[in-house]
Formats: sequence, C-alpha cells, structure tokens
Amino acid sequence: MIMDSIEDRLLVIDSNHRIVKANKIALLNTDGPVIGQLCHAVAHGLSTPCWTHGHECHAQMVFITGKNYRTSHLPR
Repeated sequence: MIMDSIEDRLLVIDSNHRIVKANKIALLNTDGPVIGQLCHAVAHGLSTPCWTHGHECHAQMVFITGKNYRTSHLPR
C-alpha cells in the first residue's frame, strides 16, 4: 500500500536486474506484466544489459554505491 501511494513510478530491482515489485504508477501503460522481467528490457527495450550497449546502468550503480537513483527512463 505504501508503494502504491507514491505518485512517482517505483521499481524494486534485485541484484540480477529483475523487477520484483512495482507500484501502480509504474504499471500504467506497460505492454504486459513487468514483475520478473529484466529492468533493461522494460525501461529501455534492450535484450541485454545497458552496459553492453555503452550506456550507464543505473541499477548497477545503486548496487555498487548503495545510494538510490532517480530516473525518468521508464515507459509512460
């Protein structure tokens, strides 16, 4: 209930980059279920992790630094 009360899109991602939770806002206008999907596939439409395409991986930076990250790169 707390996650769903947050007005920003919120994803909880595990260390394998799989989405384990999402709030209602994050689920709006998605093409299908996102729970269990890889974050790079949902957020960027990529079949392989962001860094393999030369992009910074925000989820990986969270795991490395332990600091949260805010982005607007989720489907609207």
